[in-house]
Amino acid sequence: MELIGTRRRLLEALVRRINHKNWWHVQQDPNTYKKQGTFLTSTFRKSEVLGRPLKEPYQVNVSSPFVGDEEAIETDLLRQRGPLEANNMLPQLKWNGGLKKAAMKQGYDCVVLMSPKDFEDYRLRGKIPLSIDLTIFL
Repeated sequence: MELIGTRRRLLEALVRRINHKNWWHVQQDPNTYKKQGTFLTSTFRKSEVLGRPLKEPYQVNVSSPFVGDEEAIETDLLRQRGPLEANNMLPQLKWNGGLKKAAMKQGYDCVVLMSPKDFEDYRLRGKIPLSIDLTIFL
């Protein structure tokens, strides 16, 4: 029973970090938000890789995140098993329509993406990483 309480406290700490952090976003086509949600990065520099970030950071208010690395998202959220591509990225098709639909169907309001190492440290040691990607569903 204590393990469940520990996991709950860890998730609550992650939610507090997410809700108090500044998030960076690159403007997209409005139809993309309806279909995929809003993708945010934890640093301005990381957002610059995707395009030109907005000048002001976002503030979010989430309560029920799905937390994982790409493999956990593929197997646990999207429920599709298969080899990851060579560059360790899920095929874009799986992310586009399926991620938002699967997450919302299971009661999640966002997806927190961590690197495999950061996700392992989070699960095993309770360490919340500084670099996180977030997809929120409005």
